[in-house]
Amino acid sequence: MGWQPMPRNFMPELRHYSQSAPRIPSAVLVVAMGLALTIFAWRALLHSPRLYDFRTGYAASRAWVFGSDPYDGVNLDNVWNAAGGFELIATAAVGLYPSYYPPTTFVALSPFSSLPALAACTAWAIVSLALLATMIVQLGRLAGLPPRQHVLLAAIILALGPVISGANAGQQCVVAISCIIIALRQLQVRRFWLAWPLLVYAMCLKPQLAMPFVAWEFFRFPRSAMCAFAVWALVLFGAVQHLDHAGSPWRATLATNYHLANEPGGGLDFSTSYLYRDHLVNTEVVAFPIVKDILAAHVVALIVVGVFVVCVLTRWRSLGFAWRRERNRPPRKIDELLGLSVVAAIALLPMYHRYYDAILLVLPIAWAIRHWRDGGKIILLLTIPLFLPVAWATNLVEKGYVSSAIKNSPVWDFVIMPFFGWLLLVWCVVLAGKWMRQRGSEAANRK
Repeated sequence: MGWQPMPRNFMPELRHYSQSAPRIPSAVLVVAMGLALTIFAWRALLHSPRLYDFRTGYAASRAWVFGSDPYDGVNLDNVWNAAGGFELIATAAVGLYPSYYPPTTFVALSPFSSLPALAACTAWAIVSLALLATMIVQLGRLAGLPPRQHVLLAAIILALGPVISGANAGQQCVVAISCIIIALRQLQVRRFWLAWPLLVYAMCLKPQLAMPFVAWEFFRFPRSAMCAFAVWALVLFGAVQHLDHAGSPWRATLATNYHLANEPGGGLDFSTSYLYRDHLVNTEVVAFPIVKDILAAHVVALIVVGVFVVCVLTRWRSLGFAWRRERNRPPRKIDELLGLSVVAAIALLPMYHRYYDAILLVLPIAWAIRHWRDGGKIILLLTIPLFLPVAWATNLVEKGYVSSAIKNSPVWDFVIMPFFGWLLLVWCVVLAGKWMRQRGSEAANRK
């Protein structure tokens, strides 16, 4: 049988799963979308939108462009004020939020950092919202959802706590994850000229979020994936060379920032000393109350990730070869979206991930809507806690709703504060289990 191009419409098996989903009344969809838009507008756009994270990235990128130290807090304050930021938002200094972004982020943000503060913040907000809307459209097409289920997906995404907190903070992850999902859809329809530049840009903004997906696509498109990594490495090299040529002591400042951020109570701390650890979703925040040691918590996180990766990949030993055989024809037996969903969940387990990074979980949510009768209900039930606002536990304490007895109890440290970390582990177990069972049944059918 000769070469057959990938069809640009929905794949047959996706259409089959979509038809198995229950029919949702139009009135329910209208109410759900209205509530979602209201919640998103109130909490993300109108409820004190400060763009905290973008302000730091903007000032650091502007400092990088002009050759000054992008990691020095005092310098970032001066850069922000000189760009008109003090007149825009004068409630907090940028220096209160230390910069430890990779140099590639400065390159990715340079089109915005060349603008004055007001214009840059406005442009960033518009681009973030436009990409978020585009991502919702492309995710529905990636999942092969019919219009009613697509509207349901959009309503769920707009009401998610990670999406709202990311948009409110002007977080780079909103743009990065949107680019990732849009790129995955473009890979599905073989628009490589658009997919790979989007993935490279996402790697520059958030390497820890985009790299797992580029590594996953390596099994199907090894040369393109290697080229993407090479371009990212060249951008990193050029950004570092620009800093070194300017003569700024950025390495020492970055090391100091990392040291301060990892101290008890710092921004990267996940121990019980950090008052806002309910912002975190990575496994370390779950492991620390058990092992009581920073290094041991990192080791536990790596072991957990390793177990999930080994279980998923060894269940389908011919993963790379099968995908390479199928890449130029409709994949009849490969549930691509389920594989991407597993990658999304596992990518959040190690290192450092805050609540807004959990926007990646929109991939398994789309899969769950598509597979409503085939395990999707469990995922949708696990989605309910993601409607909680960021720092929900801390906010209860600050408002006096939590007694000192509860706050000082083991349940608070072991369960309540690392709640999102535990939730993510459950997501990974459910998704990996579904992936392994599917791969096993397909292997049996082949035999």
